[in-house]
Amino acid sequence: MANPSLTPAQLSTLKSELLGGAQPSAPSQAAPAAPASGLVQGLTTYANGAAVTDLSAVQAAGYQFIRQKATEGTDFVDPTWDSTLEQALNLNFPIVPFHYFHPAMDAEAQASFYYDTASEANMPPSVDFETTDNLSPGQAVAQLADFETASEEQWGEYPTIYTNPSFWQEGYSQYLAQAQKEGKEPFDFSQAGLAIAQYDAASPTIPAPFSGATQWQAAKEISGVPGIEGHPDLEYSNPQGLITGLTQATPIASTPLTQATPISGPVPTPAQGIGSASSPGAASATETNQSAPSPSAETAPAGNLLTVNTPVGAVSIPGIQTPLGEITSGNIFFLVAGGILVVIGLIGIVWSRPEVKQAAAQVKKAATTAATTAAKAAVVA
Repeated sequence: MANPSLTPAQLSTLKSELLGGAQPSAPSQAAPAAPASGLVQGLTTYANGAAVTDLSAVQAAGYQFIRQKATEGTDFVDPTWDSTLEQALNLNFPIVPFHYFHPAMDAEAQASFYYDTASEANMPPSVDFETTDNLSPGQAVAQLADFETASEEQWGEYPTIYTNPSFWQEGYSQYLAQAQKEGKEPFDFSQAGLAIAQYDAASPTIPAPFSGATQWQAAKEISGVPGIEGHPDLEYSNPQGLITGLTQATPIASTPLTQATPISGPVPTPAQGIGSASSPGAASATETNQSAPSPSAETAPAGNLLTVNTPVGAVSIPGIQTPLGEITSGNIFFLVAGGILVVIGLIGIVWSRPEVKQAAAQVKKAATTAATTAAKAAVVA
């Protein structure tokens, strides 16, 4: 059954909610069924391989939204962008414009070009983050942070980030480590929201710092979709909130950020539309800051007696409780011997450093010169 066109009043609420409707019929190439009730299906479209020729046919097949490529870099406009946007606006059909981001290009220039081209779309912005352009993964993420900041100044919200879990995790971990090393505050990407790409999975993996995804690209290059020339990608969105995964990746780098255990199934948060980065459900990732319990001030009951030789004779005292265990007469020798070995090792390490050897040589030379001078003075006298 075809979905009716949305009214302007309904479109005004799409940034926080998608309207329900019939699920699309299965394409000729098998696509995964919705992993949980309440998810709606859409498509990712672009000129090179998945062009929209008749959006009304896409709508009639039951698809609820499209992610359409708008721009790439600083000067490329997708050849099908204008025609697809016109069809979407005429049909009051949700169209998410996305920009293909190049980290090696000027981030602010890309943000301005993207906004100037795609700001007429009726859905929030989105950015594809799929390449490093031969930068380090951490540098690429840093460039993306600049793009997000510049885009927010123009759109009034941060573009949702489309990426895959492993690609994102590598770059984000390096980015956090570098920010920590430089003492800088990292950009909070959870403000932007996540559109995750992961195929052949019952549910997507959600990487840090996100708590869920506004969209999930679950199948690539499906076939048999009416109104599409080529093979679009299949998308899911959850009108009731975020799509959450069964597993959650955490940063590799040692950082103050930790990640809460995710919940399986739709999250009972305020309604959130596809790509709606500013909705309450995507505003921030759930974080936990748990500190390790401090050692107890109480000591365990005394164990074996420890015999210590002193100038006034041998003294026997109860075993000493330490975080490493109880010190008794049976292990005091090993502790002392171990301590001596550690000191000797440290002296060896320090002495092996070139600057220490150089300083010692200079001291020796100075002492020799002083002794020679004193000897000559004594002879003269």
